[in-house]
Amino acid sequence: RDFPSISPTYASGLVVLDVEMGEVTFQASSDAGETYERLAWHPSNNWLTVLSWKRRGLPEPGWHLFDMDLRDGKRRSRIGHGIHEIGTIKWSPNGKKLAMGYSPYSGEVRMLCAMIEADSTQVRILNDEYFIHAIYWDGDSRKVFCCGLKGISSHIFCVDTVSGRREVVADRTGVNSLSGISRDERTLLTVFRGLTSIHDVYVISLDSGRWQSRAVTHFSDQLAKYDLSNAEVVEWPSYDGLVLQGVIVPPLGKSMSPEYP
Repeated sequence: RDFPSISPTYASGLVVLDVEMGEVTFQASSDAGETYERLAWHPSNNWLTVLSWKRRGLPEPGWHLFDMDLRDGKRRSRIGHGIHEIGTIKWSPNGKKLAMGYSPYSGEVRMLCAMIEADSTQVRILNDEYFIHAIYWDGDSRKVFCCGLKGISSHIFCVDTVSGRREVVADRTGVNSLSGISRDERTLLTVFRGLTSIHDVYVISLDSGRWQSRAVTHFSDQLAKYDLSNAEVVEWPSYDGLVLQGVIVPPLGKSMSPEYP
């Protein structure tokens, strides 16, 4: 592990290991004060896309997204060094598109669904409605399926990177987590937890043009014997117009009122 609070000269190491031969095939080290945060292996197997971070006070601070050639160790810069936050990164199966979480705002962390073409450094925002934290590509390298935060809920949506068409797959109030996609991209494996439920596994399938959800596990049934309060979602605008959400849990059998501020 790195300890940036102790020394500004720390660095990250990158090692590629052939697990069949048991041999190290590539090694690299970051600049002083720089950490490698995330990696995305290009399907060509010739290079990695690396997301690194260098703290303020050092030369060229901020986030940096670059390609590292595994044959000669050379770097090709894509984004940065800069102040724009970058999150998860994932190459499409055909290696022509890199999907990622990206914040176009200065000084604010709002990770939006974005994409870069393999031969470009221009970022294209695919969806600015959700703050994303997970990305899955379909097998045709055309659609991205994402988990995104909107208010207190985490929803699942997909974006067609060619047409720009966006579709919400699961938007129940609570936390929807995407765990896998079938090869024909018509069935998703998800985990859901609501305001008054615990985690259960669901299968969401595309049927007659609509996404249909079916529970696979029923752990939340254990709560049926308990009396639970009806949690209520409340909203208010932030200083910049963004709608924020919170949860009010009133006393059992009561609703939100001035009596219970």
